[in-house]
This record gives sequence, structure tokens and C-alpha cells, in this order.
Amino acid sequence: MDVSALNTVFPKTIEILHEKKISYLQEQYKKTLQQQLMLSETADTSRWFPVFLKFQGIRPEILEVAEFEYLRHLVSGFDSNVVELKEGLLCLNSSAQFVELHHCQPKLNRDSGLYCFFKKQNELIEFKLNICQALVIDLLQEDRRFSLEQLSLQATTHKMGKLQSLAKWKETIFQMVQVGLLVSQAQDSWSTNQRASNYDN
Repeated sequence: MDVSALNTVFPKTIEILHEKKISYLQEQYKKTLQQQLMLSETADTSRWFPVFLKFQGIRPEILEVAEFEYLRHLVSGFDSNVVELKEGLLCLNSSAQFVELHHCQPKLNRDSGLYCFFKKQNELIEFKLNICQALVIDLLQEDRRFSLEQLSLQATTHKMGKLQSLAKWKETIFQMVQVGLLVSQAQDSWSTNQRASNYDN
């Protein structure tokens, strides 16, 4: 990756480096790629840039910006995949990547919190998770798959399950399906049926 391409992938990170008068790190990164990693300039080496900055002792709040911008770039290159699922089961969108901002980031116009990038029908989606949504994601790690009932019950039995009622957990999960962060087989018909069943509950 040519150094100038860093401006496309990491525009806000580069802006901060210029403001801090440490923009020379861009050229130093180029030399590191060529001399130590022996990577071609034509390759997409963007994943190494946040790592490089970390080894240069860059402050954590700046590293967060670089990681945020890298994951957005990474997911933008993903294709939307069709997931093989048994009817009625849910799983996490396979393109989902998560980044936590521990600091308010004015350059990104983002508050602190847990953010997710994923693809839905080849559209790049950015989503900020609340604590209940983050718990649902945690329950679906390691490629776990549950029905709506199973996942809702798993949430209520968790130590944070008392944050909301069973009906509210179902509503939270349904909203995550609607936005595309969770996926199911025949998602449109599933969503329609669950909307009706949620009102019944």
C-alpha cells in the first residue's frame, strides 16, 4: 500500500498525526514495510498500520481511531454471505467486526461505546450496541446458534438478565435481526412471524 493510500483508509488518524506533528510516521511506516516486513507497496497492508502505531508508543485514544477506521475498511471489502441455518435458528452475521471506543472521539464524531461494522446485502452498516445488545452478541460467540426462545431464555438466565423482561429480550433480539446484525434462514418471513408472536406475548 502506497503511503498516500493511508489517507483513504485512515483519514482521521492521519489528520491527528499531522496535528500532533508526528506525520513523519507515515514515511517511517513505508520503510518498515519494505525493510522489515518485506511487503510490496501494492499489497493492502492497512492492517499493519494500527500495530505499527502501537509499537511507536502512540497514545491509546489515537490508536482507537486507527482501529475504528481499519475495521470499517476491512468490512467494506467483505461480501455478504448466505448462511446455512436450520429453520428458526439465529446466528451472528459472519461479517461482523467489533471495536470498543474507551474515549469520546471528536474526530470520528463518536462517543465512547461498543461499535460494530457488518455487511447487509452488500451495504456497509455501522451499529452502536447498548449493554443488552452486547450481551446477546456474547451469547452467540463461537458460532453458537439458537432459536428466538432459546436465545431469550439464555439472556434472562445471565447475571445481567434482570436488566429487562423476557418480552423485552425478545424485542431486543428481533430488532437486531431487523438491522441485519443477527441473521436467520428465510429472514423476511421469520421477521414477519416473530413480529406477530411478539405482540401475542
